[in-house]
Amino acid sequence: MNTIYIAHFDMKIPMHSIRNKASSKKVSKDMIKVGISNNFNERKKQYENTYRSKTNKKSHVIFVKTFETNKTYRQCQDIEKKVKKNFKKENLFGEYYEKHVYKEILIFLTNILKNKQTVKISNMKPSVKKRKTRSKHKSDEYVGCKFFRTNKEITRHHRAEHNKKRWRWIDNNGKGRTYSEISRADSTYRQNIKDDDYHGNTSSVDPHLRYDIKVARMIKCDNL
Repeated sequence: MNTIYIAHFDMKIPMHSIRNKASSKKVSKDMIKVGISNNFNERKKQYENTYRSKTNKKSHVIFVKTFETNKTYRQCQDIEKKVKKNFKKENLFGEYYEKHVYKEILIFLTNILKNKQTVKISNMKPSVKKRKTRSKHKSDEYVGCKFFRTNKEITRHHRAEHNKKRWRWIDNNGKGRTYSEISRADSTYRQNIKDDDYHGNTSSVDPHLRYDIKVARMIKCDNL
């Protein structure tokens, strides 16, 4: 049985990724680690030791999600490569990623494993409860999508300059943009939303993506 895992960190000061090696990369609480192991208990002990404080002996690594699977180690390595490919911009080094992309990576891994093979999913730490808000639309409907411009042309009839800036930014020379890029704080997309109900980085971009896809028909969503 192999394990694919996601780990969080809670250290106040960045720590070296290799204990007692000053030249190793530093890891902070703003990062997550996505890894694989054929002996998870041993791997867990290794990481708890690596990220253990020398002063109070507290370990600052938290394994928040594990996927136990019958896939071969090679297949798990292929999945690891897919994560790195699809979240290239959020990949900091090795298998360490920006923390804000955790939810997307979790959904991405869940979809891969669920579609290919039934797996056991276990929580290592209870997630913090968030206040639920009512919505007519399915929550997180665009998480895990990549967005591209459609073939519909931008013409002089499209008078709102902020809309055109959003669409051109998403085009990205044909490479498109991920949901993470779009929803990131102060992204170009966010900067070009003009709506009385939009309150900056605390508001969801989903209603505006929905408009651009279903009403303006200027962008499209492809599932990764």
